[in-house]
This record gives sequence, structure tokens and C-alpha cells, in this order.
Amino acid sequence: ALQQRSGFVAPLAALAEQHPPSGLWLKTITLHEGGAHIRLQGLAQNQQMLPEYLGRLGQNAAFKGREFARFDVQRGEDQLLHFDLSSRATDPKDIP
Repeated sequence: ALQQRSGFVAPLAALAEQHPPSGLWLKTITLHEGGAHIRLQGLAQNQQMLPEYLGRLGQNAAFKGREFARFDVQRGEDQLLHFDLSSRATDPKDIP
């Protein structure tokens, strides 16, 4: 049980640590299979914020060895970027 819980702690901590102070909002965070699969849904004020955030996440040990299998970004009527991303560990052994 502890191993499974730790699979959730590392990615959640990374999401919080790397989150910008403003301009990007995570609306939904979904973790499956002990953190092996992560889905992020949210909003960004401009198109640079999301790649910068994902780049910082990629430098974090909790997100190394992950690929984004789904990457859907659309500009809404509110002029915000609505994103829906799914990430999975390329090798389940890579999950911290």
C-alpha cells in the first residue's frame, strides 16, 4: 500500500512545485495505476505557458521517462487555452 501511495505523491508534488505563480490552472488531475498514468485538464492564459510548464515537469524525477500520449489544446471563447493531456510512464519501473 505504501508503494502505491508513493506513486501518487511524487507526481502531485512535482505538479505543485513546478506550477507557475499565475496564468495556468489545473482543473482536473487524474492518477491511475499507482501514478503510471496521469491526466491533466486545465486552462492557460497564453500558448507559451503550457510548454514551459511541461518542460519544467520533464526535468523533475517524477516525470522522467514519461511520454504524452494525448495532447489536446484548443482556444475557448473565453480566449483561454483549454488543455487535456495524458502522460504515461514508458516503463512502469520508472515510477518513483
